[in-house]
Amino acid sequence: MTALDQTWVKQLGDPTGCGPPGLPRGQGGDAAAQPMIPLTAVPTQVFRWTGKNSFFLKGDVDLLMIGGGSGRFGLWLDGDLNHGGSHPCETFDNETLSSREEFCVQDLEVWGLA
Repeated sequence: MTALDQTWVKQLGDPTGCGPPGLPRGQGGDAAAQPMIPLTAVPTQVFRWTGKNSFFLKGDVDLLMIGGGSGRFGLWLDGDLNHGGSHPCETFDNETLSSREEFCVQDLEVWGLA
């Protein structure tokens, strides 16, 4: 995360459902049949490093945490990458990054920068 100039990008929408994007909760379906949305068409909001702390990234086999302060994490994922949560945090002065504080992970994309 620090390689990205300590910046978070929030994709607005509701990532809390456990089914494919664009379907109401509980309908499931074939994720491969869902239309692809160009990244440029997805509205974004940027949360920059506030300088209040340096709690950028912490993790172990049980948990991955991004941002923090006052006992809360901006974004966390469990060790199986199936469940996560988001709270406002001092590191990025972000809002909750989903419509619910805890959610099921629907898709996960990981980038490596060298």
